[in-house]
Amino acid sequence: MAILLTAILSALTLATSVYAKIGETRIDAEIRWGKPAFEKGPVSYYYTENWMILQAYDDQGCAVICGYYNKGITNDDARKFDLLNFPDIKVWKELPNSGGDSTKQWISDEGECCIVAGVVFKDGIKLDCRMYLTEKGTEIAHSQGLEDEPRFDIEKQTTD
Repeated sequence: MAILLTAILSALTLATSVYAKIGETRIDAEIRWGKPAFEKGPVSYYYTENWMILQAYDDQGCAVICGYYNKGITNDDARKFDLLNFPDIKVWKELPNSGGDSTKQWISDEGECCIVAGVVFKDGIKLDCRMYLTEKGTEIAHSQGLEDEPRFDIEKQTTD
């Protein structure tokens, strides 16, 4: 119980500085960080003091992808982001490595959402990346050509 309480409090502390999560609205993000630094269709990039954040929004304006970029994402950061974005998911299945040595992928037990962690290069700088995608988020990732972003195809991974 103490471990769970610590994790929740840690997630809340992290949330005050980064606080991007699946399901929030574009308006929530703009109130927090201002206008996006860059937009491409439904995808918006925001910059905070220490993080670059990607959010993609569905037709109702709710985030269906949240990506966090930093020079170093710790295991503690990852656990906090996991809890923040998918608090009700308790079972994750790690998928076979298909994106190179630095990419790891997990899918929820029911196959409706995923986490992808890896490394990307932005403006010549190596950044750790951790992305959270719903099924709709995966569709948007494909339709927007986010080839530089770590991602995967939920349908392919669950039907192979």
